[in-house]
Amino acid sequence: MKSGIFFHYLTQGRKISFPEWPAAITLAQPQDARHKLTVISNPYCNGCADLHLRLHEISAFLKEKVHIEYVFISFTGKRMQTLNIIDWCNQEDPFFYLHKWFSEYKYLKADNPGNFTKNEEASVSRIQELENQETWIKEHITYTPALFFNGYEFPENYHIEDLLYIL
Repeated sequence: MKSGIFFHYLTQGRKISFPEWPAAITLAQPQDARHKLTVISNPYCNGCADLHLRLHEISAFLKEKVHIEYVFISFTGKRMQTLNIIDWCNQEDPFFYLHKWFSEYKYLKADNPGNFTKNEEASVSRIQELENQETWIKEHITYTPALFFNGYEFPENYHIEDLLYIL
């Protein structure tokens, strides 16, 4: 697969200048990364879980070459739970914890262990950061999961797995 064709299609698409995300999960941040993959995702979305499982399959390869960042948008009533998920995933091995969320915990009922509904109160500023993040996303992105590569919307005619051959 020719990388020039991919980058041609990529740069013909929509480009977004993303703000700094205060409530994001950074999965890989290699020092010499030339590329950035931003995944706009809902932690409760089945399509987002499917994309994550596919991304997880190629993550060992991508971690060395691409800065990968997940940005969650959630439902209004689930903001505290979403912040708890973000904090949980932002541990020593975010790939592991994010994969655990999408492959197992997402499907548990609220009264099961791992329900991420701790009674800890998030600071007003953290809740506001997530609300601002969600507002920005809703103004610029109309679906999840949404993939952006170097700020450009990922081309429709390519799959995330194609990065194995392009990079």
